[in-house]
Amino acid sequence: MPTDDHQSTQQASSSFPFVNSFTEISASGNHTCAIRTDQTISCWGKNDVGQSDPPVGFYTHVTTGYDHSCAFRIDETIACWGSGLHTAEMPSGKFTHLDTHSEHACGIRVDGTIECWWMQETEGWWGSTDFGQMRSPAGEYTAISVQAFYSCGLRSDRTIICWGANEYGQSDAPLGTYTAVAVGDTHSCALKDDGAIACWGDNTHGQLDVPSGSYTAIESGGAASCALRADGSFICWGDEDFGGSDLYAGSYTDIALGHHHLCALGIDQTITCWGERIYAQAMSPGGKYTLLRSNNDGDSWCGIKVGGNISCWGGSYFGPTHTPRGNFDGDYIDVAPSEYPHTCMLRADQTIYCDDSDEAPPKGLFAQIYPVDDYVYCALTVDGLIKCWEGYSTSRGSLRNPPAGQYTSITRVINSLCGIRIDNTVKCWGPNKNIEPSPGTYTQIAGGRDFSCALRLDGTITCWGHGNINSHFFDSYGLPRPLMPKPPSGSYVSISVGTVGTIRTGNASHSYSEWCALGIDQSIACWGTAEAIKSNPPSGKFTELLAMSRQGWCGISVESEIACWGELTDYKPPPKGKYTHLWELDTGACALTTGGSLACWNMTDPTFSFYWDGFSRFHPAGRYKDVVTGFRGHQETMCALGIDGSLECWGPSWRIAP
Repeated sequence: MPTDDHQSTQQASSSFPFVNSFTEISASGNHTCAIRTDQTISCWGKNDVGQSDPPVGFYTHVTTGYDHSCAFRIDETIACWGSGLHTAEMPSGKFTHLDTHSEHACGIRVDGTIECWWMQETEGWWGSTDFGQMRSPAGEYTAISVQAFYSCGLRSDRTIICWGANEYGQSDAPLGTYTAVAVGDTHSCALKDDGAIACWGDNTHGQLDVPSGSYTAIESGGAASCALRADGSFICWGDEDFGGSDLYAGSYTDIALGHHHLCALGIDQTITCWGERIYAQAMSPGGKYTLLRSNNDGDSWCGIKVGGNISCWGGSYFGPTHTPRGNFDGDYIDVAPSEYPHTCMLRADQTIYCDDSDEAPPKGLFAQIYPVDDYVYCALTVDGLIKCWEGYSTSRGSLRNPPAGQYTSITRVINSLCGIRIDNTVKCWGPNKNIEPSPGTYTQIAGGRDFSCALRLDGTITCWGHGNINSHFFDSYGLPRPLMPKPPSGSYVSISVGTVGTIRTGNASHSYSEWCALGIDQSIACWGTAEAIKSNPPSGKFTELLAMSRQGWCGISVESEIACWGELTDYKPPPKGKYTHLWELDTGACALTTGGSLACWNMTDPTFSFYWDGFSRFHPAGRYKDVVTGFRGHQETMCALGIDGSLECWGPSWRIAP
């Protein structure tokens, strides 16, 4: 049967949102889908087999499986998408209810009978039919809940019957009448006529320790369950690792529970998610924004909304994340997110507020806030003094003691810090020795692996660090440190540093750096820590210069065209067109056209083709003014701020924003 509605006379889009309100939500082990108020579907989370890439059309109900999804069209027929759909066994006809998990699905036809079908060409581990989960009993049903190896159905007389695997008693439904049923991996729950909860099956993680009270809806998934109260609040139990019930404040109308994440539909038709971000199930918050920030590792984001409030999302790869991690009401002008629970913000009154910081931020009035890393913050007071503190307790005390003086900027140099004073002299502090340049006046510092280079006030460049211009030193692994870089002569307006190679000896490695600078005549010059790795930049005049993380460089010419050079920029050239700004990614780059649209391309090798096909497919259409790059689940992610203040996030294998 077909899986799209391309012949519909109406137009619908399943790419990225124009409507930010929803009517229904469904979650699985690694992705989530929701129906918008305009009846289109948006999915986010893992998308390696297309499970978060719904077909264009209009829908009334959606359900998510392990690596596929299914939905009711407005004509009550079924559309499915995702992993290896076995379309020959897709049922035709009209259905009133639908649920799916792992590699099979079941639906209730208009006459109340159940039909189940296989979603794969061949049976895999998830989809083994040996447990009888495909053999639904005869009868008339009003609801059904499906898991990998068993299912439960609510009969028209409101009794429950289950079929399939029963090693924990999860298919031994209790007697009585019920209004709803929900199944987890090895436990089941139902709502009684009076709103009380009954659960049965596995209790390894407290799945059967049901809360007292009366409830209006129930959802189970993995080894946990959640129930919705009449006042719109909800409670979860079992293996509930989504962040804690204290974070579920608000009023909601629907709950969707995956294995490691939870999403809820608010009474205002917006969606909030909690849980692990390993598959990027959690989404970026909606609303209009004026500023977007990420942490140093690019896995936590915060945005300042129109009006000054802040929303944050993302978090540690190894632990739970709360999405949004926080909604901070107030009037803020800057924010510095962290991978750890703390986030520091600069208020409009120029004071600093930190959420969940181990050390209180300094008092006073501040002009700028600098996240040194995920542990330490520094801030510049309005009179130019530097104050530093720890958001997360570490042994990096030397970074917390900046030298006295008045400064205009702070720069990180390896694991230390340097500041440019108001008289343009430089002072550095931290655990690394030999980090200060020779006496003089400077406007910019670019710190490398063993050496740093700086732009003097007169436009000339100097470099300093380990060793000297004619000899090598050895590091703790016995690897030779690269030679002191030799900066070019001439006068320049900006300088950048990039990592362009690695020396390897056994299991040890040592990175070396390269610098490029933009001259006052708009030409580019490059140099490095070894003559052999010096890049050959193109001739011509440029307005922007960017160091790429994969051993290369890109620039925007005065004609607004992109040119790239370096060791790993030969696989795919940059796109043709006119551009205004560049952003680097680990394996490629994205650029903003003069019209405000985005273009992304692969700069490495053919092995990343599949990765970049996905990245290009998911990046949103529209007009944008800023982009922040980062990582989710060790894969690249971008968030873009639209010219209208809207926010979109996406990645190569994930659709992150709903």
